[in-house]
Amino acid sequence: MTTNNTLAERGGAGSVYGQRSMVPVDPRSRGRCGCGCRTRATHYGLGDGIGLMMGCEFYVRRWVRDGVAVYRTRGGTGEEG
Repeated sequence: MTTNNTLAERGGAGSVYGQRSMVPVDPRSRGRCGCGCRTRATHYGLGDGIGLMMGCEFYVRRWVRDGVAVYRTRGGTGEEG
C-alpha cells in the first residue's frame, strides 16, 4: 500500500523533477529578485511549462541547472541558512 505524501513532505516544494527552463518576463515587470542582489527580476523559471519562480537571469539559470538546491541555501550563495 502506498501513502499519499504531500509534495512538501517529500522535499519537493518549489521544484520540479521534469523539464526546467527559463523565459524573459515583460520588460515593464517591477518584481525584484529573491536572491538578495536587489535587481529587477528579469526571467521566469518554468517547470514543465508552469511558472514556479522568478528572479534575475543568474538566479534563474542556477535554478534551471540545480533545481531546489538553490532554494535550500540562503540567497543562492551556498551558505546554509
